[in-house]
Amino acid sequence: MKWYKLTLVFACTLGFTGTSCKKNLLEVSPSATYTEENFFKTANDAILAVNGIYAYTLSDNFAREIVNENVLTDDLAPQMEGTTDHLWGLSNGLETPSGRNHYPYRFWSSHYVIIVRANVFLARVDAIQMDPTLKKRLIAEAKFLRAFCYHRLVWRFGDVPLLTKDPNEEPALPERAPKADVVKQIYADLTSSYADLPVKYTGADIGRVTRGGALLLLAKEYLYNKDWANAAKFSGEAMTLGYTLLPNMSDLFKPGNKNTAESLFEFQAGDAKGGGYTNLATRYPNNASAAQQVPGGGASYGNISVLQSLVNEFERLDGSRFDPTGIDVTTNNTQYQNRDPRLGISVVFHGAPYGTATWNRAWTPSGYTFRKYTSTRTEQTALNGTGLNWIMYRYADVLLVYAEAQNEAVGPDVSVFAAINQVRARVGMPPLQNTDPSKPTYVADKNAMRDRIMHERRVEFAGESSRYEDLVRWGLLKSALENKHLSVGANNYRITNWQEFRYLWPVPQLEIDNNPNLKQNPGY
Repeated sequence: MKWYKLTLVFACTLGFTGTSCKKNLLEVSPSATYTEENFFKTANDAILAVNGIYAYTLSDNFAREIVNENVLTDDLAPQMEGTTDHLWGLSNGLETPSGRNHYPYRFWSSHYVIIVRANVFLARVDAIQMDPTLKKRLIAEAKFLRAFCYHRLVWRFGDVPLLTKDPNEEPALPERAPKADVVKQIYADLTSSYADLPVKYTGADIGRVTRGGALLLLAKEYLYNKDWANAAKFSGEAMTLGYTLLPNMSDLFKPGNKNTAESLFEFQAGDAKGGGYTNLATRYPNNASAAQQVPGGGASYGNISVLQSLVNEFERLDGSRFDPTGIDVTTNNTQYQNRDPRLGISVVFHGAPYGTATWNRAWTPSGYTFRKYTSTRTEQTALNGTGLNWIMYRYADVLLVYAEAQNEAVGPDVSVFAAINQVRARVGMPPLQNTDPSKPTYVADKNAMRDRIMHERRVEFAGESSRYEDLVRWGLLKSALENKHLSVGANNYRITNWQEFRYLWPVPQLEIDNNPNLKQNPGY
């Protein structure tokens, strides 16, 4: 059975091209097809193949689900709340027992496309005569992308088929491998290859995964599995490589700012004319007044009703927690004053500028929308696609992963305070300290620091699709989803039937229909 067919079209659709997509190659007839028999002969073939792995990260099945994953948390209410369709069935506990929700299927299938492409490359690259340093780098890139997909699969489905060979050598109907075996493969892929990745790239190669990105993924996998020492070790190593926080956090999410000094791994979009990452259109409000500010008229699924619970999470400027007691948050505008600057960087609230307009809380059911990854007409003229890269990993994540791992390993030592306070200092928030109990920034012990780190991750990465994995690994997803709707005004939909088995998603029924060796997760 032939699993793989590589075309020039899919291999040259990235923001970076290297030597693989220069003009003379682009002039090859679009119908030119490469097969296992006539491909993997030259260094340029190897580059094309790795480009083809990256290329699928911009597919609709893959990219849109990363953007939309916020609705599976307590930060966001989707437009179709209370239904069983798509992500909503997963987020509200109404997933049908048959496991036929098409969101898990899109997720499963798109991640295995990337894994299979990586396996094909890794099975054939050794036979190519090429510069050994470049070969090592390309192998490291392919292993990172495979590990990235397996990481995302096991933290949603648990046991999954573990495919690492030439697809023609794998069983046609694979069984699910134990999650522990898949995690071992993730560790092996990353530890054997991260040193072969550059700290940063230049020229046409900008946008490929960096050494810091691989180290962060490795640290995260150890962190998620509660191996605190190794999580601190590898995130600590990433802290020595010269990555920095941008002085102005809002610059991370402005059109034209791509692959900055803070970036470790980004999904590469097209330009400001709307090529490439059109799935960011789902960030726009589904409201006529707001849509006037959006390039292309604001076509949107409206998946951007940011919840009051997230707004409440942002501290006051002195570092004290915001307390909404006694405040009518549906009408009060003073609640946004003297708050952590990340509130305004992340969320658009009543009275804030939005394009050439002033935001009105009536424009979304919750009163809010995300500012991150939203480009208005005043910023560019793109149709639906913003031209913004999606930043998957950035240096602030390294610092907070290190702080969390080191705190769990040894407690809140000096290095833990230093790491978390770098993130806070960037936006002008006062440093956490352990010397003056009378101050709101006082942190007494490991437990108190754990709470602070959980808070810091929520406000630092608000709207960046990191909270779902955080809630899963902390074991807080159930309580978060059951309480997410308590402050949405008229849309006070309560989740009351979310059960523990939903920490794992259903194996797509279509996959089970096609492969009887796959077994469904309990509860579905």
